[in-house]
Amino acid sequence: MTINKTKNAAVAAGIAGAVIGAGVTAAAAALSDKETRDKVFSKLNEAKNHAMEMMEKKPETDEIKEHVENAIDEGQKAIYQAKDEMDKESKTL
Repeated sequence: MTINKTKNAAVAAGIAGAVIGAGVTAAAAALSDKETRDKVFSKLNEAKNHAMEMMEKKPETDEIKEHVENAIDEGQKAIYQAKDEMDKESKTL
C-alpha cells in the first residue's frame, strides 16, 4: 500500500509540475509586460505551493481515514458482542 501512495504522489507531482511548467512557458511567451509577467509568475508559484501543501497533507488524511475505519470496526464488534450477550441472558430468563 505504501508503494501505491508513493507512486500516486510521484504521478501527481509530475502532473502538477507539467501543468505549472506549461503555464509558466505560455505566460512568458504571451506576456511582454514585465509587471504583468511578474504577477503571473507570482500566482503560478502560489498555485504550485498550494498543490505541494495538499500533496503533503494527503498521507495524513489517509492515516486519519484508516484510524476512523478501524475505530468503527472495533465499535461494531463491541456492539455485536454486547447484543450476543444480551440475547444469551434473555434466553436464560
